Amino acid sequence: MAQAFPSSRSRPRTRKHRLAHRKRRFLLFPLRIYWDGSGRDGCRFLPFQRSLRRGRNTSAQRGTPTPSMEAAAAKPVLRVAAICGSLRKASFNRGLLRAAAEVCEDSIPGLRVEHLDISDLPLINPDLETDGGAGFPPAVEAFRAKVCQADCFLFGAPEYNYSIATPLKNALDWASRGKNCWADKPAAIVSAGGGFGGGRSQYHLRQVGVFLDLHFINKPELCVQAFQQPPKFDSDGNLIDDQIRERLKQVLLSLQAFTLRLQKD
Repeated sequence: MAQAFPSSRSRPRTRKHRLAHRKRRFLLFPLRIYWDGSGRDGCRFLPFQRSLRRGRNTSAQRGTPTPSMEAAAAKPVLRVAAICGSLRKASFNRGLLRAAAEVCEDSIPGLRVEHLDISDLPLINPDLETDGGAGFPPAVEAFRAKVCQADCFLFGAPEYNYSIATPLKNALDWASRGKNCWADKPAAIVSAGGGFGGGRSQYHLRQVGVFLDLHFINKPELCVQAFQQPPKFDSDGNLIDDQIRERLKQVLLSLQAFTLRLQKD
């Protein structure tokens, strides 16, 4: 008995017959159909399950967001305020912060580093405050606003005489006057220098952070012994050591994870 329609295994010989054959098949089997934009006929319609088996990302080709695309779009972009305690242009600590911004741009989605300049801040002096301590000089007001907008902090902490550099301590004090702008935010510290690599300044900064309610990540630590061979920085203070750059990346990943956890809680 002759079949009313060709079987699914039949292979029409001509282009015209192939198109008619496919049209009849889809009328018989109203499956969910997608166009994958390929084929000698100019178009080739595939049932949904067949398209998945063939590895066709039909949703992406049609412009529909896939679950992975939606997850990436939903991931928040964390604003990292990077503050260097040294005012020297070729500072190694400033070079670490520049490298951190590059690492985030290249390989850490969802993390954006913005350098906060503290060179214009006046020395801490309550006599400069106005409105009963609620107003501050313009440079201080601008700095405090950026601190409040940040999701977390990355400090470049040079070691001066076994302790924190004066410009950094000055910035910490200004942003804690009146409303404490540092409170309940995560932070990480990196440093570069001789001997201990700035480690003592890191520990003193952690002590100050206790009163400021800053939440520092504990590990990994990064104290770069900048004057040991091979060279870690060039003459402009740019980081040129790949191993240090990878360690810096791990610090940033830890800061990102810690910040997301605190925000979730």
